[in-house]
Amino acid sequence: MFLAFLVGNDASAVEDNLFEDQTVRLGYFYRPSFQEGMQDDEQKNGFGYEYLQKISYLSGWRYEYVYGTFETLFEKLKSGEIDILAGVRDTKERRGLVNFSDFIMSQEDGENYYICTAKRRTDLLKKLNSTLS
Repeated sequence: MFLAFLVGNDASAVEDNLFEDQTVRLGYFYRPSFQEGMQDDEQKNGFGYEYLQKISYLSGWRYEYVYGTFETLFEKLKSGEIDILAGVRDTKERRGLVNFSDFIMSQEDGENYYICTAKRRTDLLKKLNSTLS
């Protein structure tokens, strides 16, 4: 019943994913109230962190945190050094460089922010979109 509460009527989707072990390299940058805790031994919190934890739970992903500034991490996402980056503002220029999820993560001042995957990680994009739906 607890699983059904978490994901509505699709508890079987959670059960199917509990046994998938896939490590995903996650870009993690500091932004107050969004993502906090910039070392492995620091407590993490914030909206972005909680959102990503829910995705991890539902998808079966384990995160390997890669820390840095947003700019540095976006470059790593473009080159495929990391797999996923959350909190990416949607721009025409960025659309051609990385894969944007089908679902908006947040909106601020009329700007949409998404979780993105590296271009070559269409497998993760598919899983991410499926999890978010």
